[in-house]
Amino acid sequence: MRRFATRPATRPEFWAEKIDRNQKRDRIAVARLRRLGWSVATVWECSLRRPEHVAAKLRRFVDSGH
Repeated sequence: MRRFATRPATRPEFWAEKIDRNQKRDRIAVARLRRLGWSVATVWECSLRRPEHVAAKLRRFVDSGH
């Protein structure tokens, strides 16, 4: 659901570095969880505009044995 994402126009270098660090942190966290046997579902804030779709996707995720 990243199609709604935008980077702030002010201080572009700061935001680029911050977002890059956050993405790296998240990749590491997901990899660690998966190594521990967890399944990971990501819910993007923008997807909450349609909560019924998020609920359906989460139900499928859980029902599939994740």
